[in-house]
Amino acid sequence: MTIKGFTSPVTGTEVNANVVRGNNNVLEAEAVTVDGDGVVFLANVTAAPVSNPVGGGFLYVEAGALKYRGTSGTITTIALA
Repeated sequence: MTIKGFTSPVTGTEVNANVVRGNNNVLEAEAVTVDGDGVVFLANVTAAPVSNPVGGGFLYVEAGALKYRGTSGTITTIALA
């Protein structure tokens, strides 16, 4: 399901948002079985991002740890492996 015409509270611009239900795998290299309901799987990156994003950030998994790289280049580990 797509929500159209949503105005971002951060940028003030109109965006479309995808709403997903069930379990979801993102950037998986092979089939992954996910237990639970409403679970999202993020595969480990093959190479961490080296550039700084503009107007947002990169959310990724490296060696099982959930990380975020912001516009200033700061990398924050959100959850340890």
